[in-house]
Amino acid sequence: MYGWAGCRDWLHEELRRIAGVAAEDGLLYLAGLEKTVGGWQVACLESVLFAPEEDCAGSIAEKTAVLLARSGWEDVPVVLAMPPEAVYLEEMQLPALPTRELGQTAHWEMAAREPFGGAPLFTSYARQEQGGYAVAAVAVGEAEACRRAFAAAGLQLLATAAPPASFCLLVETDRLCWEETVLPLVPTLLEADGAFHGWDERFSRAIYGAGILVQALPTPGLAFPFAPVRLRGLDLRRIAGLAVAAAAAVLLLVTSADIYRLYAARREARQLQAEVALSRAETNRMEDFRAEEAWIARRDDALRSLSAASHPAAAVLSFLGTRNVAGVCLTELSLEPRQSLQIKGEAVTYDALADYLAGFEAQAGEGGSGAALTGSTRRSDGGIDFTIEIPFADPAEEPAGDVREGEEAAHASME
Repeated sequence: MYGWAGCRDWLHEELRRIAGVAAEDGLLYLAGLEKTVGGWQVACLESVLFAPEEDCAGSIAEKTAVLLARSGWEDVPVVLAMPPEAVYLEEMQLPALPTRELGQTAHWEMAAREPFGGAPLFTSYARQEQGGYAVAAVAVGEAEACRRAFAAAGLQLLATAAPPASFCLLVETDRLCWEETVLPLVPTLLEADGAFHGWDERFSRAIYGAGILVQALPTPGLAFPFAPVRLRGLDLRRIAGLAVAAAAAVLLLVTSADIYRLYAARREARQLQAEVALSRAETNRMEDFRAEEAWIARRDDALRSLSAASHPAAAVLSFLGTRNVAGVCLTELSLEPRQSLQIKGEAVTYDALADYLAGFEAQAGEGGSGAALTGSTRRSDGGIDFTIEIPFADPAEEPAGDVREGEEAAHASME
């Protein structure tokens, strides 16, 4: 079965196995019923010698646990057929009432008779063929003692039963029959010829209570469940497992979404970091360009200021740029605005120094500024440190042509 119907069936827990137990004539009989697609069938028939001890319920429970373990039916619920001496049975005429009210009426009628000296009792009824009802009762205390004994043995006792003396299943080849009811036998119980030959009618008492409880036999019957028996109900373990799986799936989806968002955020962060790095490089290049542009502007301003304020200085600088004398090296230039230009340097010999000064004298003869040696010192290594001072004339006294020529020379020298 698939789809919603299959899911619904999967979420429901169905009672598919039940065992009946009866003690009689020094033997303990165990019968197991199993539900298949075609209905209930007899799947287990076991018997063992049984000698009841003082604690009869405890002995039955222990022997039942052994038989169930031997048959591989350890977790199967059990219905116990009470011994005839523990059951009070009486035929009654009851009014025609709905099932629930009929059961209450039977209980009140039986309680009024006080079969167990007024002790609390369980009652049940069954319709008889000749009319009327068979009403049975068992003492609550004795039934509860049986349930406690089975619980101590690790078994679940669902109900007790009072099989009527007239109930007897008959074997027909591969099935058990009673009136119109048919209970097939599983193939493992059959002989090679396909028939069952080991039938004992006392198994009927063991089958009765289990068959009544799961409605494999006609109901109502003389069974005394301790609580309402649900043959089909929600499987809480499967529902809990499904809830856990659903919660895990939701958590996985949320975690996956968070992981994806984290991945997207990190990828976006990497892109932003790359853009910031590129922008920072562009900014650095722009700052370098602006710094270079500012330096060029300052240089141009300095050249214009120098050309406008000290025209002779421009001509001197132009001359210094073209005057090279072997053995003479300039180390420092000091400009006193509108006064003089001081030149410091080193010469190998005085002859080289004289040749250098001769150039200034030649320039002075052509109308340029003269130069004066203001100091010279011979060092220990033989070299000469010298200082030359070139006075500037007032710009107002210079012809305009000389000024322009000086500016052009200065610009050409700077370039």
